[in-house]
Amino acid sequence: MINTTNNETDNKEYRIMYDYNGHSITAGQTGWIPSKLIASKIIEQRYSEKLYLQERIAENPVSEILRYLNDKPVYSEDLFYIEALCVGDYVESSIINDLLNCLPPACMRSDCSQLGEVVFHTEDKNGKHRPVYHTFAYVDEDTCKYIGCCFRGEYDNMRKCLETDNKDKR
Repeated sequence: MINTTNNETDNKEYRIMYDYNGHSITAGQTGWIPSKLIASKIIEQRYSEKLYLQERIAENPVSEILRYLNDKPVYSEDLFYIEALCVGDYVESSIINDLLNCLPPACMRSDCSQLGEVVFHTEDKNGKHRPVYHTFAYVDEDTCKYIGCCFRGEYDNMRKCLETDNKDKR
């Protein structure tokens, strides 16, 4: 069931920051993010307690934010930040198609696509280091589901292994 709502915004924008030698510096994302949920997800993905959100009143608030599929938001162009995606998140397929047109895909099948840029390298079950790619499965004509960072042509998310390793090192 799909329904549309704009309860995601509160007419504020957010920027990810950290302090260095008495100065506040933008971390990675240089622009303002129109959703606190997405900005918070980006911080969680980076595993750093030193990052925080700066907020301001939005100059141009995003009006039409989300539609929902199975009670999960489907991220539109205004709210798509690849560094905030979690496995199982839904994204409008037009965004994925635009990304695939920018760089040749690593894999493109009728059931899924993998963006052509390598996210990181990791060992496979045979001990060989291989690249992994952002992977999306097609749910319907308008929607893709984020599968995670997978080896070319595969569906197993490799980031979960790194997340476990990173948490153990903290």
